Order: sequence, then structure tokens, then C-alpha cells
Amino acid sequence: MNIEYIKDNGMDIAVVSSDGKVIVDTQSALDLAMTVKYEAGTANLVLDKRLICEDFFILSTGVAGKFCKSLSTTTCGPPSTATIPITPASP
Repeated sequence: MNIEYIKDNGMDIAVVSSDGKVIVDTQSALDLAMTVKYEAGTANLVLDKRLICEDFFILSTGVAGKFCKSLSTTTCGPPSTATIPITPASP
């Protein structure tokens, strides 16, 4: 996994890239958010959808919900302040 830190319009952003899945469960999502928070001091995170397990997008699995709940109880702040845009996979 590689994390590149950029500044865009005065906003610090962490751009994550990897050859494999980065988010495979709730704990790995939270670990990534906390790594970005403590290394760059930002909650702004950008990663390609291909780096996230399919279960994250199936709400009935609870992966995304558990992540948001965990995120809201950490020093990262509530989910409304964490920006996690998901870019579509390149053709």
C-alpha cells in the first residue's frame, strides 16, 4: 500500500494506491483512517473502489455501518467530517 499526501485548494488529502485490497473488513478500514489521520492530520481520503472489498458495498453485511460507527467514536471525528470519495475503476 502506498499513501501519497497532497494539498488541493488548501485541503490535505491522502491518496491511497495498492496492488491489492486495502479495506477487507471493518478493522482494516478503521486502521487506514487512523493511519491517515495521524500521519497527515487529515480525514480526507481518496481511494479507488477496487481497493475495497465487495462486502463494504453490501449494506446487509454491516461492514460499512460498523466502520462508520467505529469512526464516530474515535479521534478522527464523526463520519460527516470524514470524506471518503470512491473513484470508479479505470477501464
